[in-house]
Amino acid sequence: MTSVRNNHFQELPPEQELIAPFGVFRVRGGIAFGRCCEVYEGEDCVSGGPVALKVFRRHQDYQGALQRELIFLRALATPDAPVDLKPPNIMWSAQVSGFKLIDFGVSFTTKEKFTHAVQSKGYQAPESIYWNKKRTEISSSDTPAVVRPGIPSDVWSAGCIVAEAIVGCQLFPSFCETNVNKAVKAALASSAANYSPQFLDGAYDFITRCLQISPEDRASPRELLSSPWLAQAYRPTFHDLSLLRTTVLRVLNVSDAHQLEGIPEGKVVENYFLQLCKKHGDVIDYHLEVSLGAFFVQYHQASDAEEAYYILSKTIFNDRTLIVTFFDLDLWQQRELY
Repeated sequence: MTSVRNNHFQELPPEQELIAPFGVFRVRGGIAFGRCCEVYEGEDCVSGGPVALKVFRRHQDYQGALQRELIFLRALATPDAPVDLKPPNIMWSAQVSGFKLIDFGVSFTTKEKFTHAVQSKGYQAPESIYWNKKRTEISSSDTPAVVRPGIPSDVWSAGCIVAEAIVGCQLFPSFCETNVNKAVKAALASSAANYSPQFLDGAYDFITRCLQISPEDRASPRELLSSPWLAQAYRPTFHDLSLLRTTVLRVLNVSDAHQLEGIPEGKVVENYFLQLCKKHGDVIDYHLEVSLGAFFVQYHQASDAEEAYYILSKTIFNDRTLIVTFFDLDLWQQRELY
């Protein structure tokens, strides 16, 4: 059913098609509604894949919205910039080998006056759910009738995202849990076969510190960053290194372990792979780890590393099929090779 938002416009109904210069998309449902744009869950009508649709109305200032998002990028350096945390807004940067937050179109500062709905379904803190229901009760004197969401609301979202990354599905598709800790424990138990008990115990402690019903009882972002669980050095798995692109490649099965140790052929093999890798872009560092029988190479651009990844994966060397993955940039710089 079509509903009116802030007396400015009508929410786009499900199944409505939107035509853009870069494709045709179908609306599936509303996600978030800010002052400068609306964000919908959508579907690409050609590929059928899921997409996030950001819609600007004629009365809305597109340029102003872009400026607003840039302001929030800078505001993230301060503790006064709640954002819309959810997996689609967390992107992997192959160039820096790390995650980045995107899309601040419906964000706000804690000192800012606002009446719009906040956070996305499935990641909304209890106070945000209540705010979204009661926000119209704000009086003309700008005194809120309910508690405004803030940084603790994002802490709640972060806990939901961490749980989802471990379990593989949303922790609270629709929040109705009276015993959050019990729900977290049950969700983590479903993944017991994939993780060690020590890992899951640490995850439970971290997540439940985020998912306290009262905002005042949640850990602060600074406290969470100093968590012993986060401080543990978990090595990326083979699947991680195959999925997450970086500027560094690891080429396995170059030789048997220690086969090239202390012999002239080692330098010959190293130079062969260096020249091979240079065909695909600017190489800034490289190393033949004879103890592993593996060659590591770092490119200046992640796009060059990706091109080399696909070519080298099809390469045969000395009757050996090369096994190629990307490699974590921090581990590479620290020479923690495996």
